[in-house]
Amino acid sequence: MKKWLQLIGIMYLCFFSMTKAHATTEFYDDSNAKTVTVINYHHFGEEYEYPQIENIRVSAEAFLQHLQAMKNHGYETISQQQLYHYITGIGQIPEKSVLITIDDGFESVYTIAYPMLKAMNMSAVVFPITMDMIHGERKGVPMMNFDQLTEVVQSGVMEVGNHTHNLHWRGMKGSRGSEAMISGFSSEGRILNRDARYDLIKTDSAIAEQRILSATGVKIDTISYPFGAYDETVLQVFQDKNYKLGYTTKNGLNLFGSHNSLEINRMNISKDLSADQLIQVLQGKIN
Repeated sequence: MKKWLQLIGIMYLCFFSMTKAHATTEFYDDSNAKTVTVINYHHFGEEYEYPQIENIRVSAEAFLQHLQAMKNHGYETISQQQLYHYITGIGQIPEKSVLITIDDGFESVYTIAYPMLKAMNMSAVVFPITMDMIHGERKGVPMMNFDQLTEVVQSGVMEVGNHTHNLHWRGMKGSRGSEAMISGFSSEGRILNRDARYDLIKTDSAIAEQRILSATGVKIDTISYPFGAYDETVLQVFQDKNYKLGYTTKNGLNLFGSHNSLEINRMNISKDLSADQLIQVLQGKIN
């Protein structure tokens, strides 16, 4: 499997060797998207290689097909700055635009997604869980290390954002509504009032910021909420920190000048979504 992926990478690197391998950054005065979809991936790999995250896995073959379909239909990957200016109504983007995000920071981001994106002259944003990066694994799955993160960011192929340092967990045996960001409990089970929870989120996110800054030199001002969980206290933390973008897991299109930039709609991509279905999502035909 790994040799097959390497061959794919070589093939596309050769095919696109004459193109500029960086994200589009210019703004468009004569064109603007009616809507923009943010799509989200997690792990890339073989079926049941890591059973605990099978529900968030997309095969390497499927990811390549998704990228190729977007290219074939004229979609351009945009930067977070472009999305921010579009959402806040001060900048236009290509008519067919998409932002790709990748949560958690599994090693497959580096070994599979990064070379494919680079070869296809496309971009993405990775949101790593920095505590798990330090441990080297999450649920038994290898994580990117900080050298790998630095490489993908400095290449210009990927941006990086905050996915918290150690707030990507659920209490109550993993039940919904018990996410660390909103549960009102510490990891030790202490009850937290609103102020204590505010301080916990602020402190934890600052640790992630510092870890990423030390490794990559990038100052973070965007957040992907773990499990998509957030409330008014969470929003207040990142508003006070002057964050530009916050990504939810609420399905939906994002409109020009439409809503709070800390509540970006985003679609999680499942392993069963075909390339044709993805294009229909981007066209707003299915959600």
